[in-house]
Amino acid sequence: MPKLKEMAQTADVYGYFNNHYHGYAPENCVDVLEMLGMTTPEQKETRQRISGYWKGKVTTKSIPRTLSDFLEQEKEDIATLLSGYIEASRLENAKEIKDIEMIELGTDKIVADVRGYSVYIDLEKKFILDDCGDWRRTARERRFCKHIGALMLALPEDAARGVLEGIKKQQWEFSQYTGRGDVK
Repeated sequence: MPKLKEMAQTADVYGYFNNHYHGYAPENCVDVLEMLGMTTPEQKETRQRISGYWKGKVTTKSIPRTLSDFLEQEKEDIATLLSGYIEASRLENAKEIKDIEMIELGTDKIVADVRGYSVYIDLEKKFILDDCGDWRRTARERRFCKHIGALMLALPEDAARGVLEGIKKQQWEFSQYTGRGDVK
């Protein structure tokens, strides 16, 4: 900072802040001006408004620090979207399921084995079949079982988002999968 202060005495100093992920650049700019003792009252007020805006919206816990943190945060985004289709306890159970075998992930269908249960999602005909007992009870309410929740969390984000947003926009059929000619 001393070198920057020295330079500011003899020349115009410009800074570029490229930390736009959460929109921190304007706030950081005013921070540097404060460190240099160069803030105007308007800039101080702007910084307070910016800080007030972020207060309660972003916490240090919500800022990803590593790539794996960022990827986990992306899953949370899908989990948030998914929470409209699954009870909280089932969603927590879904997050624990790791044994998922993706049999087919195409533009027209998704077929998977989730902990020994079969899940079939037809993206063109807009229906979901699953063969677990919970699904039989939750499908009537248009809710997911933990197996479908786990599959949504395991899918690439664009695929999961496409299914979940598709269900939200259009009428999808939820059915019990018996493996006896259910899929046409």
